[in-house]
Amino acid sequence: VEAVAPDTELLALFLDGVGRLTATERAIYEAYVARATTREIMTNLNITENTLKFHNKNIYGKLGVSSRKELMERYKQLQRISEGK
Repeated sequence: VEAVAPDTELLALFLDGVGRLTATERAIYEAYVARATTREIMTNLNITENTLKFHNKNIYGKLGVSSRKELMERYKQLQRISEGK
């Protein structure tokens, strides 16, 4: 299976969005990247599931993704680029 070249516009939007995250959104984003579970995030940040969903909507909008899975795929693409792979 051949790797598909990442869409540079989408990655630029993603990177720009990371820079625009609020402190709470950034904490959630970093927890996702660290592969924390939903329950761990809610416990660590002392927030409810509805509050997490609210933040997810804002995070996904800023990053140009529609799911946690897509967020992780973009993140991994950026990691590969930064590692020169």
